[in-house]
Amino acid sequence: MIRRRTLSAAFVALLVVTSGTASYGASDPMPGAELLVRFRTGTLEPVRAAVHAALGSTVIDRIAPLDVDVVRSVVGPKTYASDPNVLYAEPNVVGSLAAFSPPDDPDWSTATAWRLTRANAIPAWAIWPGRYYKASTRPARPVKVAVLDSWIDTLHPDFRNRGTTSTDARQGGQLDLRDAASFVPADQQRGTMDWHGTFVAGLIGAAANNRRGIAGVAYAAQVMPVTVADGNGVVDMAAAAAGITHAVDRGAKVINMSFTLPEGSQTLKTAVARAGKAGAVLVAAAGNGAGATTMYPAAYAKSYPFVLAVSATGPLDTIAPCSNHASYITVSAPGIDIMSLRAEGDTMTVSCGTSAATPLVAGAAALIAGRYPGIAPDAIRRRITRGADDIGDPGRDAFTGHGRLNIERALVTDGVPRTALNGPGVSGASDSASVRATARGRRIVAARYFVDRVGGARRGTLRPTDRSWGERVENVKAQVSLKGLSEGVHHLFVQAKDSKGRWGATAATALVVDRSRPEVTRLEVDPVLVVPGDRRTRVHFTILDALSTELKTRIRFIDRDGEVQASHVYRLPPGTFAAEWRGTVDRPGGGSYDGAALPPGPYTVQLTLTDEAGWVTVAETYCVVAPDTRT
Repeated sequence: MIRRRTLSAAFVALLVVTSGTASYGASDPMPGAELLVRFRTGTLEPVRAAVHAALGSTVIDRIAPLDVDVVRSVVGPKTYASDPNVLYAEPNVVGSLAAFSPPDDPDWSTATAWRLTRANAIPAWAIWPGRYYKASTRPARPVKVAVLDSWIDTLHPDFRNRGTTSTDARQGGQLDLRDAASFVPADQQRGTMDWHGTFVAGLIGAAANNRRGIAGVAYAAQVMPVTVADGNGVVDMAAAAAGITHAVDRGAKVINMSFTLPEGSQTLKTAVARAGKAGAVLVAAAGNGAGATTMYPAAYAKSYPFVLAVSATGPLDTIAPCSNHASYITVSAPGIDIMSLRAEGDTMTVSCGTSAATPLVAGAAALIAGRYPGIAPDAIRRRITRGADDIGDPGRDAFTGHGRLNIERALVTDGVPRTALNGPGVSGASDSASVRATARGRRIVAARYFVDRVGGARRGTLRPTDRSWGERVENVKAQVSLKGLSEGVHHLFVQAKDSKGRWGATAATALVVDRSRPEVTRLEVDPVLVVPGDRRTRVHFTILDALSTELKTRIRFIDRDGEVQASHVYRLPPGTFAAEWRGTVDRPGGGSYDGAALPPGPYTVQLTLTDEAGWVTVAETYCVVAPDTRT
């Protein structure tokens, strides 16, 4: 059922949530606010109607499978809950899509296809489904993936397989239009964020091998469009819960939720629990606050084994700058410079977002469910977490969870050799990079590596450094040739073979070829004449080095005799920083350095940068410290 509402009301609710969650009660009415009300089991319809009428409320919708009424009320949830017939009442909290930056370049670039390479999708497709499809060869009963999002362009040509002009699954297309649903009125579905749903759906289910656009990671699956967000990206609790319920009732095995709500609720929790009991896997975005803010439904990953919370990573296998982090993060996936379908168009690229990372994990879950029919939701989660490449601190962490998604390793049969790869880091002037890997199996007899593509031309053999193969666990160190590789980020894969001749799945990581020094685009003291204690004085510097995650930065103040009067060292990510002068120099971002104020006189201010590849850049400017005439 489509619940009627106005955009202005939804927007006001969003502002209320943003400014803090209130505690509503009889003395704190919310005129025109929406509540989610559940009566105790067995409460008759006339009694329910009488309670609503007595409290001056209007029922505007019902989520029947959850037995929850959506009401517009002039009283708060505490007043409702005080009635003995009511089990609970709660605000219909409003959240938003986990949106990433608006598209800045609509043209497709092969560089944006790194999401599939790093997540090891192509070798995974060789395992399952093992072929590309035409409309006539599509599986009769593919895994259904519900995409709970904004409006989806169901006529986009990249949802059509070869041999059909329709996107409808009943005619060989990629979309389950028979079970599509909307919980947002039609006149509210278009707006500044109406591209979001098509983009997300394309990452999961765009047709592969149809000579158009992109390939969805789960092109063998079937996408069920479920609209729960309006055109401006606003999602409310009732729509989210109703969307989950609808998807499960119509056979969705995987539910993708690239949106966030600032808090949970009994209604949402009931819908989530019900979906898990029905055998569904729920995949939710961590959100794009670049902090540790708890967001729902992702936070349910800490309570339910069938919920996966997803953070985003970049090409350097580090956490994306936009991504939230939290203790409940399950796994991470590529979420920077991701290309997918444009609504009412061809393709588009976005810069950063957990909305883009989440459908890659949902797609992986669909591939696992397709290869292993009847697999339990918690078993799907285990395959994804155990197959992930541990790119952060050893073990699970709050930024990347169990690691970055590796779809091939999630699909492989148990018992084959496994490898864990400690990334080679960033190369400098050398023509080779050192690789450290751990191979596990009954008996390892060989190991090999590939650069940029598993099975590609750039490959080599890994050999133990101090003994021959034969142990169950081998720690391997080898050199990977970088000759002929362009500067930039490449992909490195390592694979081991056991005594039965079985090659295991490949571990993947970033291989960075850096042949350039970091760049200093600005270095100045403002003003040049420094008055001790004047807090207006700043040391500004801008540093650029796209291929490093950390720069060793040293600022030295050298007097006219060549003596270093002050030297400060710290490590910074590439970016723009300003240091404040307070007699000494303060660390960018706060925190004073120890040391006396500089003596009066002229100084050379020298900035030295050393990046992870070992390249060094030196830049200089000058300043004059005035005598301190304060009394």
